[in-house]
Amino acid sequence: MAGNETNYKKFQKVNTGKDKPTTTVILNQYVVIVGFEVNYPNAFVVRDNGWVTKSNERTQMLDIDYGHAFFYVTKNDVVEVFFSFGPSGAGKSGWFNQGNSQAPNKWNTAAPVKNGYASSRPGTPDYGIGETATLYRMLVNEDSAKKIIAETNKIRQEIINGDQKYTAWVNDTCAETARDILTKYISNLPDGSGAVKQAGAPTLNVINPYMWHYNFTKSKFAKPEIIYPIAGKTSGKGVISEGFHLVEGWSLKPKDKDPLVDEGYINKK
Repeated sequence: MAGNETNYKKFQKVNTGKDKPTTTVILNQYVVIVGFEVNYPNAFVVRDNGWVTKSNERTQMLDIDYGHAFFYVTKNDVVEVFFSFGPSGAGKSGWFNQGNSQAPNKWNTAAPVKNGYASSRPGTPDYGIGETATLYRMLVNEDSAKKIIAETNKIRQEIINGDQKYTAWVNDTCAETARDILTKYISNLPDGSGAVKQAGAPTLNVINPYMWHYNFTKSKFAKPEIIYPIAGKTSGKGVISEGFHLVEGWSLKPKDKDPLVDEGYINKK
C-alpha cells in the first residue's frame, strides 16, 4: 500500500494576536484525479509505421485495446464532477444505417461509413470503469478548479444532448476530450499525442490513453501513482473479479466521497 499513499494537510493554524486564541482556518482543497485503463502491454508497442510517420515510434494498437482515460474533481474529498467519455451504443453503419459487420451485406457496398463501432457513435460522460485503473492526483487552486468544473459540466451536457459524438479512432475520444478540458487550467499537463493503428486504416497521430498515460509516468505528476482497486479488496466502488477485470464497472456523481480517500488508498494526516 505504501506506493499508493500520499499525505496532505487540510487545516492551517493562524496566530491572530497575543491576547487572542489561535484561529483554525479551514482551507478548501481541490484535487483533479486523472485515471487510465491501460492494462494490455501488447496494445502499446514500438513499431515502424512507414515512411509517412516516424519509425520506431510508440503506437497504440486499437485492435488489441482502445484503453480509456477519465478524470474527476473533488473539493475536500467530495466529488464535484466526474468525466468518463465513452460510447453508448453503435453509430451509423452502411447506407441508410442498414449495414452491419457481417458480410455479405449490400448496404455496406461503397458506403462511406461501414462500421458502427469504429465510426461516430452516441456517447456518455459516465462511462463505467470496468478495469483496474492507474490514477494520478493533482492539487489545483480554487479558481482553476471552478473553471474545470464549469467546463466539464458544459461538455457533459453536450454529450448527453447528442451534440458531441464518440469516435474511437479519431480525436473525439475519452483522452482527447478530457485533456482538452484540463490543459487550459493545469500547467505542464503531459502531452497525450501519439500514433494509433487500426487494421485497414492509416496510422494516425492523435491523443490516446496509452500515450497520455506513458507521458504521465515521465512527468512531475508521476508520484504518487495509485492503482485502484488493488487485489484482495472485497468491498468498495471497484472490486476485482479476475485479472484486471472488475466485478462491476463504477462511476461517480456529485457529492460522492472520493473512493481513494474513503477506501484508504490515501493516507491523510
